[in-house]
Amino acid sequence: MIRAPHLILFALALSACTAKGDATDDSSGADDSAATDDTASVERYGPENDWYHAPLADIPEGLEGGSWLRGAVVPNLIMTDQNGDEVWLHQFYGRTVILDAGSGWCQPCHNLAPYVEHFWQEYGEEAVIITALIDDAAGNPAGAQTVADWVDLHASTNPILYLDADSYRSVQQLVGALPHVMVIDPELRVGVRNVYAASDAWIDQLMDRTAFSIDGNVDDDEVCGDGIDNNLDTTADCMEAGCQSDAVCAQTEQTGAIESCAYYRDGGTVDVWRVEVTDTVAEVIADTVAADTVFEPVVLAKRAEDAWDEVSTRHVGDDEIDCTFPAATYSCAQGWLRPGTWDLVVAAGGGNEGDGDCVNAGRGEYVLKVRGAASVTLVEDDVASPTP
Repeated sequence: MIRAPHLILFALALSACTAKGDATDDSSGADDSAATDDTASVERYGPENDWYHAPLADIPEGLEGGSWLRGAVVPNLIMTDQNGDEVWLHQFYGRTVILDAGSGWCQPCHNLAPYVEHFWQEYGEEAVIITALIDDAAGNPAGAQTVADWVDLHASTNPILYLDADSYRSVQQLVGALPHVMVIDPELRVGVRNVYAASDAWIDQLMDRTAFSIDGNVDDDEVCGDGIDNNLDTTADCMEAGCQSDAVCAQTEQTGAIESCAYYRDGGTVDVWRVEVTDTVAEVIADTVAADTVFEPVVLAKRAEDAWDEVSTRHVGDDEIDCTFPAATYSCAQGWLRPGTWDLVVAAGGGNEGDGDCVNAGRGEYVLKVRGAASVTLVEDDVASPTP
């Protein structure tokens, strides 16, 4: 199953309906017709509210949760939404649940909000995405006003909730940094857990990886080439060690050289590669070649048909995070590309910021690796950096 490309631009979709209504017109996009059936076997599970409810017949008898460890059933958080209705986390049994934990004082949490809204608009029929606010702007436990302020600020249409006292204590044990995004499989078991900072580049990656996790299950084996993170381990397809020898994950390598210490936003030169991705998700890695030209490669991407000055160019990777190379070298970038035709810019980043990333200024050699069903062609060599 290949999901449609959508994450190079995150335009806010603000026209979605947020009003409370009949259960068959719930704002998750789900069909609640079963939940309103008169038969006892399909009574609504949990409190009365207009978000999706699992039919009672689908809920295992005695379902209990209390752990945030991978593979464990999550606690049945008791929350209140922006409509003033009580919501139980366990009412979403049978759906992939994306739990976004944030706080009013946390600016990266606010940065994430428009991406969460877009994700809800895109995938609301396939998954439930919950923003659970822990604290208000002053660091006090969140309440109805915290939720109202959040909705007003971000025009959020997904469930925005605050926690009751017991749930508040439970979620405080879960998070060590914010925002914290978790993928919970349809049996309400913990799968992917991510903690992300303020970088828009890595929010792009977070939302990509979250989309790949829909339809995954912690019991599943990875299936090479299907575009799904089947086993909810934060990697998919050609980034999965067990798939890298699969024919669909063959790797191509191209080498190039740029000014290793000329930051791309300050007039440095770049190489532009055309990458055609078919059938599966491509993994992109950039690394320096020679030990005496250590620098931080930055890989930017746009759809080939878009002009540089008309798009919000995204990174497909950055140093230190999720790289297969030692973080201490500050010399790798890794990310994903969905099917389609892309222009990749390989540039230098960070070298002029005084953080020690750049060593031995001058020509820096790099290797660009693309693993997956993709072709790679150099289209512009050592040209002036575009303005992203």
